[in-house]
Amino acid sequence: MAISLPAAGNITLNRTVREIARGLLSGQRALPDLIILLLFVAIVGLGPFPGVMALALSSVGMLGKLFADAIEEVDPKPIEALTAVG
Repeated sequence: MAISLPAAGNITLNRTVREIARGLLSGQRALPDLIILLLFVAIVGLGPFPGVMALALSSVGMLGKLFADAIEEVDPKPIEALTAVG
C-alpha cells in the first residue's frame, strides 16, 4: 500500500507528511461503507461496480493502517545499518 509507507513513523522523516498520511487513513476509515457506496452510485450509477469500488476503498483504509502499524514494529537495527552505509 503506497499510503502506508509515509504513514509509518520510522520510515518517514518529515512529521508533517506522516500526520497527513495518518489523517487520510483515519478519515477514510471513519466514513461508513454505505456513505461511500451512495457517493459511487451518484457518480457511476446503479449496478455492481459502485459496490465493488466502495468495498475496495474501505479495504484500502483498513489495510493501509494495518501495514503502517506493521512497518512501525520492524526492528530498527537494519534501518540504522542502511542509514549508516548511505
